[in-house]
Amino acid sequence: YVERCAIRRQCKKKEEIFVMHLKNIFACTDTENGWTPWSEWTHCSVSCGRGGQQRGRSCNGISSTCSGPSVQTRSCIMVKCDRKMRSDGSWGHWSPWSACSVSCGEGSMTRVRLCDSPPPQKGAEGRANNWVSSHISTFEWPSCCVNAVAGGWSGWSESSLCSHSCGGGLSSRHRACSDPAPAHGGRTCAGDSVDYEACNTQPCPIDVCLQSKPCFPGVSCTSHPDGSWECGLCPLGLKGNGTHCEDENECEVEGVCVTACVNTDPGYYCLPCPRRYKGTQPFGLGWEEASTNKQICEPHNPCKDNTHSCHKFAECIYLGLVSELLFKCVCSVGFAGDGFLCAEDSDLDGWPNQRLPCKLNATYHCQQDNCPAIPNSGQEDWDKDGLGDACDRDDDNDEIFDERDNCPLVYNPRQFDSDLDGVGDRCDNCPFESNPLQTDTNDDGEGDACSLDIDGDEVLNDRDNCPFIYNTDQRDTDLDGVGDQCDNCPLLHNPLQDGIQNSLDNCPYVSNSNQADQDQDGLGDACDHDDDDDGVPDDRDNCRLVPNRTRGTGDVCFDDFDNDSIPNAFDVCPLNHEIGFTDFRKFQVVLLDPKGTTQSDPLWLIRSQGTELLQTANSDPGIALGFHRFSAVDFSVTFYVNTDRDDDYAGVVFAYQSSKRFYVVMWKQVSQAYWEKRPSKAFGTMGLSIKLVNSTTGPGEYLRNALWHTGNTRNQVKTLWHDSNKIGWKHFTAYRIHLIHRPKTGFIRVVVYEGKEILSDSGAVYDHTLAGGRLGLFVFSQEQVLFSDMRYESYPDVNSLLS
Repeated sequence: YVERCAIRRQCKKKEEIFVMHLKNIFACTDTENGWTPWSEWTHCSVSCGRGGQQRGRSCNGISSTCSGPSVQTRSCIMVKCDRKMRSDGSWGHWSPWSACSVSCGEGSMTRVRLCDSPPPQKGAEGRANNWVSSHISTFEWPSCCVNAVAGGWSGWSESSLCSHSCGGGLSSRHRACSDPAPAHGGRTCAGDSVDYEACNTQPCPIDVCLQSKPCFPGVSCTSHPDGSWECGLCPLGLKGNGTHCEDENECEVEGVCVTACVNTDPGYYCLPCPRRYKGTQPFGLGWEEASTNKQICEPHNPCKDNTHSCHKFAECIYLGLVSELLFKCVCSVGFAGDGFLCAEDSDLDGWPNQRLPCKLNATYHCQQDNCPAIPNSGQEDWDKDGLGDACDRDDDNDEIFDERDNCPLVYNPRQFDSDLDGVGDRCDNCPFESNPLQTDTNDDGEGDACSLDIDGDEVLNDRDNCPFIYNTDQRDTDLDGVGDQCDNCPLLHNPLQDGIQNSLDNCPYVSNSNQADQDQDGLGDACDHDDDDDGVPDDRDNCRLVPNRTRGTGDVCFDDFDNDSIPNAFDVCPLNHEIGFTDFRKFQVVLLDPKGTTQSDPLWLIRSQGTELLQTANSDPGIALGFHRFSAVDFSVTFYVNTDRDDDYAGVVFAYQSSKRFYVVMWKQVSQAYWEKRPSKAFGTMGLSIKLVNSTTGPGEYLRNALWHTGNTRNQVKTLWHDSNKIGWKHFTAYRIHLIHRPKTGFIRVVVYEGKEILSDSGAVYDHTLAGGRLGLFVFSQEQVLFSDMRYESYPDVNSLLS
């Protein structure tokens, strides 16, 4: 009886696969030290008498060394044999296969059996004539084989933490089959890689947090071994001890919301900022959040956050909450238009070189300039020929050029002039009284030179104590023959330096050059605690210049703070109902050297409804003085010399209080000494100057020479600033002069533009001598000086006046 053995062994990477097919041997089981488990015992080798039994096991000699026998035997006793009978022997069972004789290449395995089932008796023979039979099977290992390595366990790791703190848990430790690791088909390690051990078997204490849940929902609960417990903090937005929590009212935090605060459970939120305001709308939980995250609402300023729609060549000017329009757009110097559209303006008169398709206020500075090379802010065109009077050589079409026409705007080819004052009879308001200035104080068409009542107050000039100022009551407090309306009384004490003597000042102890008095109660607004006399103090009145006893929301003065029927956006003085727009139609001529015949007096012509004046004479120093009074003011004017003759002074006057006290901006074309050397040195340096006139003598030759001189003249004139670049003006060139004066701080600044570029800038100049006054235009020995597109503005912070 022969069984075949087939062994196949292959190498793959670093692992080996070993397959063995055996028939009628033993089933594969887990091995121990290389041996398979023992087989079942064989049947007794005899049917009678004493015999034997065997069992076997196999050894994997390739992957391990085996110690001990592969076959075990034991005796067995059957029924007693009949010794008188002869019987042949029979083979017992095969033993297990031996290990392969080689680890690589061709080798052999063997197994044996005995002739002892039963052994021969009475001279009989065994079936194979041999007591022992052997079976040899050959096989071949692949030539790549190497010696196999059996795996071995590493040491145990440290035990892990117990899985439970009480009530029984497990800890574990680990080992790895890595000392050495199995290789080349070697056996793996027998046994477990993880070992578990019971731990913390003591009973757990009662967990109050789990059993009774004593804390407020959402609050952490901590149990202690002694059976006690502890609650954490209440959730945000709630207050309490952790066991009981209730809502915190965040709205009780002072100033948490600018608008209304809404308390929720839990938390809070603020309502949105009011209309025309922008800001945050905070919300959150708890007092701390409410204290650190308060609502902020600021007036919506499109100029600041760049949400305006002004043209790229325009300036955005914020008007504040008191205006229907939050802002207005003003074209930059060198450009003109409505601010939303701007085009080049070569002559700086506020009218563009080309027509603009403006949508709103389509005619406002959007029409093409009818004289693009000569400033003419009024765009006057007497003969309607499309060519402005400023550049039309014959405005009235009487075939006499304007420079020789004694009535350039009235058809008069015969040029009659009865009084020989240079003004033709057809346009002379006093044709038989010489009056080249054509002054008409009360605008009745009759010049002052021939009027019996110059101011129109029904008091004839020879009995009028103020013949040039309307004063029907003729009050004269100091009985000096000069009415109170025109008596400045300069010798009386005036500590405020606002140009108004104390006895006539409606706020003698508060500086207020403009003398504004909204309710006409004799007490100026600057010192009146109830300007509109509505019984509501100014500091609590949301319309302090318009009576509104019920206050409400301040709608009664919305968009017209001073109640002068001019919207704030277009009101040059929104806090003074007496000033609504720039107006030099009425002005006072101030002669600063009235005596002598050195030069003639200035001759002023009004154009553009009082926003443009032309001075035509080569004259002594003089001023065209407006009647509006200002404290803080911005004043802009286009300056143009429309001749190539002469090279002397022109400029602007501000904070005028009397002919002895005022500031003047003077511009000289070239450096030059004055031809009258007495009574004082007088050398004028080319360039721009800012001077303080604080004269002890007033108009006359002393003040005249001091004005011409660039420098300081004692008791007359002080030069506050002179442009070190010494840039003089040029003929037939438009310049834009911009003046800023803030008497409260003494701040003065003058900027001059040539076209779009800054030509001269004084920077910040400070002087507190004069606290405001009137504005005017100045000339000294220069003819054909045009002051065009004049604009003055006074914009205080009106938002701060609203509650």
